[in-house]
Amino acid sequence: MDFLKFCDFAVTGENVAHSVICEEVDVNEFADLTDLDSYSTSSYSSSGNTSPVEYMQVYDNQSSGSSPEYCPQSGTMDQSLSLYHDQNGYHEQIIKNEMELDECSMQTFSSSETQRGEIDDSKKSPKSANQSDPFLPPCRVCGQKASGFHYGANTCEACKGFFRRSIVKIIKKKETYKCSKDKNCPIGPGRRAMCAFCRYKKCLDIGMSQEAIKTGRYTYEKKFRDTKEVIQLRNKDLPNNNDSDLCGNETELLEFIESLIKIQEKLVPDFRKSFEPNTLLEQQKEIFTKYKEKQEMFGQMKSLPYDVYEEVYNETGLDLGNRFEKMGKIATSMEKNIRNIVEFVRLIPGYSQLSTKDRLQLIKSCFSDYWFLAAHKRINLELQVVCGSVNAHFDELLGLMHKDYLDEICQVTTKLQKCNMTIEEVTLLRAITLTAGDRCDLENPAKVEEIQWKLISFLRSLLKKSYDNPEQRLWQLFDIMTSLRNLESVAKNIHALRSKWAVMQDHPLVLDVIKCH
Repeated sequence: MDFLKFCDFAVTGENVAHSVICEEVDVNEFADLTDLDSYSTSSYSSSGNTSPVEYMQVYDNQSSGSSPEYCPQSGTMDQSLSLYHDQNGYHEQIIKNEMELDECSMQTFSSSETQRGEIDDSKKSPKSANQSDPFLPPCRVCGQKASGFHYGANTCEACKGFFRRSIVKIIKKKETYKCSKDKNCPIGPGRRAMCAFCRYKKCLDIGMSQEAIKTGRYTYEKKFRDTKEVIQLRNKDLPNNNDSDLCGNETELLEFIESLIKIQEKLVPDFRKSFEPNTLLEQQKEIFTKYKEKQEMFGQMKSLPYDVYEEVYNETGLDLGNRFEKMGKIATSMEKNIRNIVEFVRLIPGYSQLSTKDRLQLIKSCFSDYWFLAAHKRINLELQVVCGSVNAHFDELLGLMHKDYLDEICQVTTKLQKCNMTIEEVTLLRAITLTAGDRCDLENPAKVEEIQWKLISFLRSLLKKSYDNPEQRLWQLFDIMTSLRNLESVAKNIHALRSKWAVMQDHPLVLDVIKCH
């Protein structure tokens, strides 16, 4: 079924996803989520051509009215569930981000600009109601509210316009500014008549340049640096803030985290144990021993590159190293993960208020990061083995992916394992990851950003009770999330390979996710 043509089908109740989700799930008031056993493995089986939108739509219909939502300020449970229905079909367009103008092609401005100050009458284009203001530190030049990342720095619209006109005046027209004082005039908020010479000098001092347009993309790393600065500025403004101000009752926060952990344990029963030291070591040693026994029995088995595996299979039909058995296990595991994520996000405050389309966009774009935050615990870099849905030595994995992909995964694994994250930290990071609205087009990005900041406040509160320097730990965890972004291209390439596996035709839910990744 086409990804977008689901509403008429869902409203009439005729879709095949009804056979997948057939029991109402009651998780009110943080009930023991282990009672959901009847909704575990059996309900994870693929049924027909079920698209993820249909799956989530029907999941919402089945469980509407029973979705708990953690409300830290009041301690109440919001059971309302916002569904995205259109009785005439799905016709709403994706609200796309406003395209940036090419700042280099701006028209030449008149040189009548005064040398001793100017009044900036920059016109601001109206924003869509659904478009959120960027969460940025103040303008680096004047200290006013910044509007974006312009010419290599966070600036307001006025200073962006001033610098653009200065490029025309100084670089293209070879004109100059002059300062009537000591070349050290104050540049700050509330000063509409600022010395043009000193203002331009400050623009250069903070790193603004015409060339920076080419490298001035607002990256994920830059976003987190800005996040850090804004939080620090807020802390200065609110010196007496405490945990209760951030996320309500501590007991409720821990109960919220525990409910998310139990959802994850439904999919991976030993999820909690995997965070205990050396819990998986015996299993990993056993995998390593079996691999060595194969080598002793059949001799040194040189790993075949992925392309060679493909060539041998296409020409002979031979499945070297049980590769297709592993593919089947991976595909089944991926589908279970996707369905488990749908349950996971229902507990995130505010997530149920997003449209079905936005929720699916977020899950699709953040699936790999969510998975790897837990999967890294199952990789043993010393023994070069992995345990989980597939138990294998690294050499055996080369039949499923290219070696350079595996090398990059190992590099990020090293960083994550050194950080030694707790189960609570991983759980909240997984939730935060699923609110990364910068990775996809959303109908309501402002709401997604609001949810993300609420989750970040939960994380800060958790760290405050566990660390002497919680802010330092917070930036370490943010750095982990940045590292995961470095795997994005690897994940896309791996998903491109997997989408070609014949076994994936039996898992349309997975195909829908990885093809849009």
